[in-house]
Amino acid sequence: MPISSRAAFRDELLALAKNDKRLIDIEADLGGQTNQFKAEIPDRYFNMGIAESASLDICTGLAKNGLKPVFSTFAPFVALRAAEHVKLSLAYMHANIIIGSCYGGASGGWFGTTHQSLEDLAIIRALPGIKVACPYGEKETRLTLDHAVASNDPWYIRLGRNNSYSDILNVSEFTPYQWYQPLSTETKVCVVSSGEVATDFCTQVAQEKKVAHLHILESDITSLNKMRLVLEKIKVPIIAVEEHRQFGSLGTVLKTLNLKSEIISFNVNDKWPIYGGSHYEVLDYLDFSISDLKKQVSKFLKG
Repeated sequence: MPISSRAAFRDELLALAKNDKRLIDIEADLGGQTNQFKAEIPDRYFNMGIAESASLDICTGLAKNGLKPVFSTFAPFVALRAAEHVKLSLAYMHANIIIGSCYGGASGGWFGTTHQSLEDLAIIRALPGIKVACPYGEKETRLTLDHAVASNDPWYIRLGRNNSYSDILNVSEFTPYQWYQPLSTETKVCVVSSGEVATDFCTQVAQEKKVAHLHILESDITSLNKMRLVLEKIKVPIIAVEEHRQFGSLGTVLKTLNLKSEIISFNVNDKWPIYGGSHYEVLDYLDFSISDLKKQVSKFLKG
């Protein structure tokens, strides 16, 4: 059975750290009493409590001294509360820090608006030099962390909470994008997804042969520019699907590439979820559902 991206990230980090003594696990009040990294490698595990900004400062010092810190915390707290430290450490200083950012999108559900992160990608994408990755499924999460550890770049890896998704393609190495449903002469619309729920929705609507589906893993502006040749081959309308506010989303970034295809953003609306609910209940309230996406796609299939 597949496990959540958050659990896969933790498990893969421990496996990598057993063979790479540079890896340091820094967490902000996430460890609990049963953290396996803490149990097996206690001298390289530090739970800093609710201190995201200070944690990033510590990560910067470790990175500048040849170590490889991996900082795990909730997406809204690192991308918004500690935004200045992300800017100065990861972007400006290009410190080799990996951020494992769980609770991406509305995956916090019952925890409410304070724990939901629908603006984080707009902030991180605005900071030059940070690699942004939104993996789908356990294997892609593991491959993303492996690739990030092997690189010399700072990374923001957006994870979910407890949802788990089966891997669709048998990918054995990191790839910045994947075609789940390739273009064909019958294609009338192409859905482009980033992140867990968005990719899950798109795999469902792309069962129709007239719908192509491109899943983008690396979605920072620099990486998207490198995909320009791939994106320019899409001659039909593009629906960019991402669990995020429209401003600063995947769709708005794709529009800056001046592609010839029409680009439509499919994102959450501008409402604030003021009540508790499951992940999908909150998304329904925000008009981000599989039924809403099918309605959008059907407009193009009907001509």
